[in-house]
Amino acid sequence: MPDLLHGGLHHTFPDANLVVFADSLFTGAAEYVRGTAVHELAHVIDYFNPFEGGIYIHQVVPTGTHISDYAVQNNLHLEYWAEATAIWVYGERYTQHIRGGNANALTTNQSNWIERVLTGWGW
Repeated sequence: MPDLLHGGLHHTFPDANLVVFADSLFTGAAEYVRGTAVHELAHVIDYFNPFEGGIYIHQVVPTGTHISDYAVQNNLHLEYWAEATAIWVYGERYTQHIRGGNANALTTNQSNWIERVLTGWGW
């Protein structure tokens, strides 16, 4: 059975600026759809903006807290960053709609780190 949270609803293609959303995604709450779009765009940001030495954002994002089940699964070590970014942008408006629940707020350290990365101040 596919993962109802993310599997089959959307996909970002590495090394391309293409994000695909299945029609079924849009049957969810508006906040979830918006959060999912931000999640997928976080992958694009990651793919096209490596730090010095070829280190990617997803490799150094502060982890360790249970921000969502999907983030903790961290498929291919890419999902924690993307989920954290969606939570950073939408907060509880996104986390309260994550299918399967078990979503929590970012720590202050995580939130500050994401803000520095996304505003160009580094990590």
